[in-house]
Amino acid sequence: MEQPNTKFVVLKKSDCTMLNSFDEASQYLGIMKDQYPEEEYEILEVHPPRPRGMGRDPDLH
Repeated sequence: MEQPNTKFVVLKKSDCTMLNSFDEASQYLGIMKDQYPEEEYEILEVHPPRPRGMGRDPDLH
């Protein structure tokens, strides 16, 4: 079951730039805003999917 506040973003891979840190993403965002000021950009923090069965352990509660 999904969390009530979970959001999903769908985009073309060719339009996606994966970076390794928030600082790196912020620098890239600044460069893109300078080059294409008419475009809107947003930084999204992405986490890898969790394997099924790796949630809370009901025996611990």
